[in-house]
Amino acid sequence: MALTVNRNVPHKEDAKQQLLPVATTAVIFKGSICILDANGFVNVAAGATAGTAFAGIAVGDIDNTAGANGDVDVLLFQSGRHKLPGTGAAAADVQDVVFAVDDEDVTNVSATNLQKVGIVSEVDGTDYWVDIEAGILVPALGA
Repeated sequence: MALTVNRNVPHKEDAKQQLLPVATTAVIFKGSICILDANGFVNVAAGATAGTAFAGIAVGDIDNTAGANGDVDVLLFQSGRHKLPGTGAAAADVQDVVFAVDDEDVTNVSATNLQKVGIVSEVDGTDYWVDIEAGILVPALGA
């Protein structure tokens, strides 16, 4: 389910952070899984979107509903181990690649145009500890 409020995303070690420009009309909550759109601007992950790549996890919130592309920037975690809600998380999922379902959840079930978020390093109940890796484009399945 997409985020409607800020959330804290626990992480286990220092993580690379980067400030990136935000897409027009984007509302990004703290803890959102974010993508880079085809034009290089950050927005929230919203499922299968062609030409996008995982950008990181929002350190804080930002609202660009009244702005143009790049009017504001958002600080993103782009590496490190982060605890993210998983769909159907199980111990056997360790070392699986996970993909963004939306700006809150990840899954280890691949589908065309989902953004790769990282690798599962640990399962904690229904959550994954994910070694995130920003900027990885995954080609369409069957390509």
